Amino acid sequence: MQYNKIGIWMVCFLLVSSLVAALGISPPSATVHFSPEVRRTVPLQIINTEAYPIGMRMVMNGDLGDIISFEPEKFVLSAGEQKEVLVHFDFPKEIEIAGRHRVIVDAVEDTESGGGFSAKAAVSSHIFVEVPYPGKYAEVTMNIGSVKEGEHAVYNVLIANKGKEDLEDTNGNLKIYTSKDELKKVINIEHIEVSVGTSKSISDEIDTALFSPGTYFGKFTYFYGVTSRKAEAEFKIGTLDVDLTDYTNELYPDRINKVVLTLESRWNDGIPEVYAEMDAFDQHVKSQTISMKGFGVTNLPVFIDTTGYELGRYEGLVKIYFVDTLKEIPVWLDIVEEEEVIVEDTPKKNLFNSDFIIALAIVLTVVFLVIIIYELKVPKKHKKMHQYDYRK
Repeated sequence: MQYNKIGIWMVCFLLVSSLVAALGISPPSATVHFSPEVRRTVPLQIINTEAYPIGMRMVMNGDLGDIISFEPEKFVLSAGEQKEVLVHFDFPKEIEIAGRHRVIVDAVEDTESGGGFSAKAAVSSHIFVEVPYPGKYAEVTMNIGSVKEGEHAVYNVLIANKGKEDLEDTNGNLKIYTSKDELKKVINIEHIEVSVGTSKSISDEIDTALFSPGTYFGKFTYFYGVTSRKAEAEFKIGTLDVDLTDYTNELYPDRINKVVLTLESRWNDGIPEVYAEMDAFDQHVKSQTISMKGFGVTNLPVFIDTTGYELGRYEGLVKIYFVDTLKEIPVWLDIVEEEEVIVEDTPKKNLFNSDFIIALAIVLTVVFLVIIIYELKVPKKHKKMHQYDYRK
């Protein structure tokens, strides 16, 4: 019985997948702001890319179903047709739960009711309803762009007023820290005003002339009344350099070992023609030549033969070549005993056992029956299973 269920679900999945590919919806997401006793409308475009008509109906999922209506709710999409559907939000005087509400609007294929097998396709759009918080309430985000050494970094702070009161004559500050939490700079921002239901973007430059190349963190604090909100962002000041950040340091005796060199770019832009060489165990080996992305990390393998060398620690040298630059890094390599791996014999499983053969036969039977039912129930001329009279 369980195999029958698996087979039916597999057939449903294949049929619905093909139907979904025939339908489209735009936009895939939208945002609506709550206003007391006001109607807001979101237009959606439903698209049929098939060569036959499809009957459709609109449904919703979410906690705001009692205030949502569709225009139209049921309709037929002709072959290749695109139709506009209006999603109306008739807001009440108040919505108790503040914050973001998500409504999932589905355009569903409207198949005939009754017995037998049917597959329904649906496409979805997510509509977010923003309900303001009581009093003053703000949300803050920030980003800071990475720059090259000597350039000015640019920060952007976005303050969104999600409350029911205006944010007037507020202020904030931006503090820049190194990766070791050392404070490098403080930028004060005053007289910030954000009206209800709006956002304010604040952008400016950061003078990095006295900053060394490396990773930095910006921490912005926004003050309004007795409350504050915080946002953080990481940025980098790049220099034309490539570092060796890790490498394989344990090798096994009397074999050819793979040594992986991990390189990290400290430059904002791409660096072409980067490669590494290793001198160790009286050998000189070279990696492949690659191009590195800005602040990218890559692994370069080289191969070292330890035949004839005893267990112990040996010194080596890694050379990194990039943009007419040679960088040399001393490394230590240890030849260690290989741990013995015990492999237990496990009985081999026969994939094509009796249970598998039975399940496969059931699935094929179900597919065959679905095809027969479909051919018996649907007229062959243009497959008019999608045409309905919604005026009844």
